[in-house]
Amino acid sequence: MRIAHEERQETEGKERAAQEARQAKVLRLASLQQDPEAGWRRVGELLAVRGTRHYREVVRLLGDLAVLADRDGTTSALTARYARLITAHRTKRALMRDLRGGSPTCAALIAITPAKAGTTGLLGRRSTPWPIRYLLGTIRVCRP
Repeated sequence: MRIAHEERQETEGKERAAQEARQAKVLRLASLQQDPEAGWRRVGELLAVRGTRHYREVVRLLGDLAVLADRDGTTSALTARYARLITAHRTKRALMRDLRGGSPTCAALIAITPAKAGTTGLLGRRSTPWPIRYLLGTIRVCRP
């Protein structure tokens, strides 16, 4: 009897936490929807600070910006800006690790972002490579 009650309380606590997380994300997205440029500025400010303590917030912000770009149909602009950001901060190993673990979209963008600005990607093209287009939903096939 006691075990069932504790399990029910634990389940309710998890459901409550998940609901609060969803509500917080909706509020963050609504705030970013008003001014997405502020989100990009915040990412830049956090990355300018020395240390790794802000990387989780950077990953969260980039994920939220990707969701907004997908909603608004501006994925190509997001991809270009994200690629510039990754290229500029490629030497920050902890950031790259956190981005790889953040979401499939972030991981794919890191994997195919060129090592230096102005170079081509893994496929030898300057256009958006297929994994980015596929993950961001701009095409429906798996390969070009």
